[in-house]
Amino acid sequence: MSMKWVTYKGKQIITIDYTGMDENSILRQMQLYFDAIKNETEVRHLTRFPDVLISKGFREKAREMEIKYTSDKKVKIALLGINKSQKANVSTYSFFTKVKAQAFDSEEEAMEWLASD
Repeated sequence: MSMKWVTYKGKQIITIDYTGMDENSILRQMQLYFDAIKNETEVRHLTRFPDVLISKGFREKAREMEIKYTSDKKVKIALLGINKSQKANVSTYSFFTKVKAQAFDSEEEAMEWLASD
C-alpha cells in the first residue's frame, strides 16, 4: 500500500497506488484515504490502478464511500491504469459522486490536470 502527499506546481496532491491489491485491500486503503482527507475542503488525488480488476460491486461500494466522505468537499481524481472497458465507468462515477474524475494514460497528463483550476 502506498499513499502519500506530494506538491506539484504548488498544489497538494495525494497519491494512492493500488498495484497488486485485491478489492478488499483496496477498500481498506480507501478508508485510510478518507480518514486522511477528513479535514480537507479541497482534495486532488492521483490513483494508480495497474493490473487491478474492478467489479461492479466494488464500484458501487467505492461510490457509496465517496458520497459519504466527500459530499462537502471539492474533489478532483485522476486515474491511471484503468482499462478501456472500465474508462466508461468513470463518467458514471463522477455523475453520482459529484467529484471530477478523469482517466489518463500518463502520469504527466494526470498531474497537469490535477494542478489546473
